[in-house]
Amino acid sequence: MKISDFPNFNRGDPPQMSEYKGYLKKYKNEDIKRRFADFNFLLFVADLLGVGTSITMAQCIANNIPHDPELVALLN
Repeated sequence: MKISDFPNFNRGDPPQMSEYKGYLKKYKNEDIKRRFADFNFLLFVADLLGVGTSITMAQCIANNIPHDPELVALLN
């Protein structure tokens, strides 16, 4: 993982949609592979869109495979 700014799930209140939007805004100019490379962000995506989506994103990051453009548009 390349970024670790997204709020942790196991410390305090769980992350909210406002934190998700703030995270995306903060890293909007980053390459998608770096932008999505935060473990807690991927946990939030798993909670939001399902574990399969989060696993696919992690595999794309790990294997340097481009993300599905429709998924990127949905996440933005």
